[in-house]
Parts: sequence; C-alpha cells; structure tokens
Amino acid sequence: MTPYLASSPHRYRPAIMFFSLLVVLSMMLAACGGGSSSSTTTTNHPTTLHVLSAPGQPNPDLFNPYFTTNQGGDFGAQGLLYEPLYFTNLYNGQTSAWLAASYSYSSDLTQLTFHLRPGVKWTDGQPLTSTDVKFTFDLMKTNPALDQNSVWALLKSVDAPDSSTVVFSLIHPQSTALFRLGDQVYIVPQHVWANISGDPAKFTNDKNPIGTGAYKLASYSTDLITYQRNDAYWGTKPQVQTIQVPSIKDNTTAITDMIQGKLDWMGTGWNPDYNSLYSAKDPQHNKTWFAASNTVMLYLNLQKAPFNNLNVRKAINAAINRNQLPQGVAQYAGVANPTGVIIPTLNDWISPQYQSMSFQYSTSQVDSYMQQAGFKKGSDGFYQDASGKQLTMSVDVVNGWSDWDQDVQFIVNDLNAAGIKATVNTESGFTPYYTAITSGSYDAAISYTNSGPTPYLP
Repeated sequence: MTPYLASSPHRYRPAIMFFSLLVVLSMMLAACGGGSSSSTTTTNHPTTLHVLSAPGQPNPDLFNPYFTTNQGGDFGAQGLLYEPLYFTNLYNGQTSAWLAASYSYSSDLTQLTFHLRPGVKWTDGQPLTSTDVKFTFDLMKTNPALDQNSVWALLKSVDAPDSSTVVFSLIHPQSTALFRLGDQVYIVPQHVWANISGDPAKFTNDKNPIGTGAYKLASYSTDLITYQRNDAYWGTKPQVQTIQVPSIKDNTTAITDMIQGKLDWMGTGWNPDYNSLYSAKDPQHNKTWFAASNTVMLYLNLQKAPFNNLNVRKAINAAINRNQLPQGVAQYAGVANPTGVIIPTLNDWISPQYQSMSFQYSTSQVDSYMQQAGFKKGSDGFYQDASGKQLTMSVDVVNGWSDWDQDVQFIVNDLNAAGIKATVNTESGFTPYYTAITSGSYDAAISYTNSGPTPYLP
C-alpha cells in the first residue's frame, strides 16, 4: 500500500455520520441551504433533507445492517434504521452511550460488559433486550459472511445474564473492543431475524425493516430512497421529518444539483471552481468542509507478480509526484504523511522525527529499484523482465468519481514517464470496483484506509 493523499472524504460514507448529524440537527438546520419551497415550513425550517453519500451507481436493494455501503448496502441502513451499542467520534476518539447506557472492562481487559439503555423499543413496539444483542453477534458466528469486521476473531462468547446486560468474553486482552464491538456492529431484533428463511447475508430487508433508529424506511427505488422520522424514537426527535437519498450518476451532476438546491448535503468530490456559485452565493448557509478522515492509498495486488516484489513497489512509490495531485477537483486533499497516519487529526500519534517526513519523488531511484528487481528498459523506454516481457499494470477507479479519476490519471502519467507501462481501468460503478478488489482481480486500485479513531483501528 502506498499512501499519497490525506484529508480525503470516504467515497461511501457510512450512515453512522448521521449520528452526529442527528445530535446537532436543530443547530444545523439553520445552515441547510437549497431546500425547495415544498420542503420548508412557515418557520423556514426544512422538513426534508436531501442527502447524497456518493454518486456512481443506482441505489442497491440491501437494507441489511451487517453490510456498509462499501459492501453494497444502502446508505441509511446503518445509523438511520439500525444502531450500535456505543458511538465513537472518529475525529477525536470520544465515545458516547447509545443503545447501551454504560460499559465496563474487567481489570485484565478480557471481558467487556454493556448495560443497555432502558426504554428502547423496536419500531414494531417490542422492547430491545440483551437477547437481541446476543442474537446479533451469534448470527455473525454461525454466518461468517455477516462478520465483515471479523469481530469473532476477538470473541470467546457473548452472554446475556439478564435482560439488560451483555457480557463479551474476549480471546485475549483487547483495549479496542469498545470500538470494534460497540461501534461497528448494528443490533438487529431476534424476533424478526430468527424467522428469516435462507441465507441472512442475502436478506434484502426491504419490506418494513424493524430497527431502533430515528427513522423508518418509507419507500425504496433504485433512483430514490425515502426515510420518515420515527416519532416513537427513544432519543431526541430530529426536526427533519424526511430524509431522501437520490441516485446520481457522477460528481459533476451531483455538484450541479447541489448548486441548484436539489441537494442539502453530500459526501463527494468538490471542484473549488464552483465555490463562487455555491459558498460565495450564500456564505451564511452554504458551507463546504473537508475533515481529515482517512488516508487514500494506491493498493497493489501483492498476490500477483511483480507487485509482490518489494523493489517494484518501491519503484512505483518513487515514480509518483504527489505534490501535483492536490489540484482542481482534488484540491481539498493534501499530501499524506508517509507513515499513513491521518494528518493533522492524529498528529500526536506520529513520533517527532516523522512529523515533517515527506515522500521521495525520484525517477533515478525508480531505475535503481527496477534494476534491483531484475528489470531493464527496452528500446521503447518501458521496463521489461529478463525474458523480455514488458511490465504492465492497470489502476482501477470508479467512473464518475472525478477527484479520484483525476488522481489516477496523474499517477498513470507519472508511471509511464518513469518507464512503467500503466493504464487507467475505469470501472462502471462501485460494485464491480469493489468486487475486483475483494476478489483479487486487479493490479492496482485507488482506495482509502484509516477510518478508525486511532491508528490502531484502521
């Protein structure tokens, strides 16, 4: 993996982001711009929020909370419909009680106990109990495809000694269990999910999903998802009554829709050239910001030659001029720290000697590394191995993700200039892109990492 950009928003932001949104919604609504007259009340408070997580494909039909939008699930299933035991702020590491009112570790960090919040009910009126929590985790154990974050690699067992207490016994001392068990798993109702026929990993859950969240699913289509407020919600009722999630084909269309007031919030690439049409047009209400939430990487397939050769990877790393990347539609993303630690959010985790460390861009170093790997330049100026076979590589990216599309083109240009024959492999949407990466059917791909609150939780 080669880190090269920091401060980049995830392409598919989990709906957990809406936890923070819902908490401060009454304050944020005054800053929501662009709502149509039909979505505002006489007090000028929007009652509908139009949200785009990321463009590039139709909305999938999967409200299964075991899967994030990264894994093909729908935006909103995690967070709006279903909730975790605890919420962790990814930007400062602070935790907040959610479905659980409190937690405690054993002195040797091998047991984590949660005490559930009283009075929480599912949207069908039945109470949330510890048996639901135990069932959620046990279902992942018996159906490993649901265990996307490998939480059972931490666990010996999950017990429910009474209706409001859940005890997790850990395989070994684990200081990160609160985040991995409390924040990363969304609790499902046993009385519904125990009756699912077939593979629960393929359960679309699109017919009246029963959750504990502040919203209910009102309607679904590949073009538009509509969530309605759950008026029986256990927590503070959000002022926004309706959240709509449209499907938009690319960044350019999304930005145009934002400027025209068709969207209120989006987590996607932004062209600074549009600031005069958006932020400057109404600076009191129209805001753009790019929190440093992850580090973007160039992922190389280490199961595939010659990318399993360290010197080849060093050569690719040295060929990329990262200083040219933060421009145009990708201007928001600064050059990453070579440690891969998110800057400036997690600067305190970087030792002083590495704080000002930078990447080395050197075509002469490229040649040195490639020769050490057994490659020489042919008459066409591109590297080939001892048998005369040319080294070629393609870099995967999703069509329409304009910031990453631009970055990949710059990277490919640099590689070709250094003698490494590279091409852009533009995927038609997120699903084929993600499938290629997870199945190992790729040479290289642009993606992100470091989504946890500390470097120990990537």
